Amino acid sequence: MNDSDGEISWEVAHDDSVDLFSDFNKVQYNVIYQFMQNDIFYLFHATTKEKYNKILSSKSIRTSGGCLAGGIYCTPVEMETDGELRLHNLGSYYYLVELPEAEYAKTEHKNHSKGVIFEIENPNRKAKLLGVNYMKFGQIFYRHFMHNEAIQKLGWKEEIREKTALIVKKSERFILYSMSLYEVDITYQQACAYMELFNFASEKLTLLGYVLFEAVSQYIAYYETEEISQKYNKKNEIYNWNYKELFFDLFPFLRVKFDLEKIYYDEQKYCQYIEDNLIIDCFDWKDFTTTICKKCIQILVRECIGLLDESAFQSDENGEFPAELRPLLGHIVHRVLKEEKYREAYGNIERAIAAEAWEYWNEHDILMVYNSGMAKGEMGINPSLINKFRYHVYECNGIENREGFYYLKKGNAIDVKVQEKIIEYKESMLR
Repeated sequence: MNDSDGEISWEVAHDDSVDLFSDFNKVQYNVIYQFMQNDIFYLFHATTKEKYNKILSSKSIRTSGGCLAGGIYCTPVEMETDGELRLHNLGSYYYLVELPEAEYAKTEHKNHSKGVIFEIENPNRKAKLLGVNYMKFGQIFYRHFMHNEAIQKLGWKEEIREKTALIVKKSERFILYSMSLYEVDITYQQACAYMELFNFASEKLTLLGYVLFEAVSQYIAYYETEEISQKYNKKNEIYNWNYKELFFDLFPFLRVKFDLEKIYYDEQKYCQYIEDNLIIDCFDWKDFTTTICKKCIQILVRECIGLLDESAFQSDENGEFPAELRPLLGHIVHRVLKEEKYREAYGNIERAIAAEAWEYWNEHDILMVYNSGMAKGEMGINPSLINKFRYHVYECNGIENREGFYYLKKGNAIDVKVQEKIIEYKESMLR
């Protein structure tokens, strides 16, 4: 794949076309598009006490790979008219629930989170924002895998390609069936049958776990009706606590490692949880299953692998598949490389992808990126551009709950700089 293909890959991976069941009120005025339109804006980065002490001792914050490619993982902070700093609800969930429970699941020790507050000066409104969709990284990952020298030297390339080809072969019938249902009216009975096949296929095609997570999360974020979600919607925030709690309660292993490859669809479990927790008024089980089915197919086709036919699965005499299959191949290779044996090569590719992302962002003057699969508040600071802005980092001295909203207690400035270096996968807390 030549350089022009690489440029096309990154153009495709970035978009601002957030689709939340066509509810543009939750998208158009979302706080992530608004909070940077100030002379100074704020972001919150949550971490554990142990990692916070490393930040202080090293005087640096390193970058995460994963769904934001290479950004300092943050959530927005809104400065209210009285000057107080209100934390986005996704940030409060990380800080108060997800990080402490993940730490306890691993160590059995209660360990409250720590946080830092970024204050970025933006007097000329030069800071630009762009959406990035990790579901569209398949082609990029495949290109880096094919050109990775370490994988070739270790003799793993053919081994991984054989594993990938086997998964492709075992997934072909399911994928083609999914293609046949794309943008087609689906009955509840068809949806039930499809989701049963979906679960079976996901045992090999582990990408499907991510697809399911996105589909269910978006459904709940759109339809949730209980009081606290409506309060946050009025603040132009998609409320994240409900779908987060659903997945962590139904799949407790996610608290130890956020491994979406292992989740599956169970109508009884999902729907009973939503009913028992009063998340959605007048909740309809059949509509839920039918809509989740349609959404899974839509995400799989539009975002992950494209619209494929039988010819895409026909390899040549050298075992090469047609170019249109590369997005799917990349998603499969991505997850094969997470096996312990290949973990070093996986980190090598993540670093190469991050460097390429930074180059793309810098060419387009992008300081901030957000996960555009859903405008839920998941954001990243471009570490290679931030030093062109004046910024300060402050300790967070805790947060205060006022009627369901959380306000940051801003502490002293700390001597910390953003480091243009990807943290190792094994050091990541929630991946």
